[in-house]
Amino acid sequence: MRRKETLSLGQVLKELLKENNLDAKINETRLLNAVEEVFGAHLSSYITGKNIYNKTLFIHVKSSIVRNEMMMVRQNMINLLNEKVGETVITNIVVK
Repeated sequence: MRRKETLSLGQVLKELLKENNLDAKINETRLLNAVEEVFGAHLSSYITGKNIYNKTLFIHVKSSIVRNEMMMVRQNMINLLNEKVGETVITNIVVK
């Protein structure tokens, strides 16, 4: 069956990603790439690892002082990261 209206390549790709459930993984990758930008260069230099599991962002840091600082601004960082991606990707941040 043919469509009556034409679609742009971007719209076709979005539909394809959504049909194959790849859009969530792409959003997670975009969020992980945005961590350095949102946290800033100073705090990002202490991050040794990061991953997402069950809508929770796990961040590994090498300084207890930075860990405490990140824990204090955790909710603001969740909001900023989700806004950066444009979708609710994470609901919690765990700093280890």
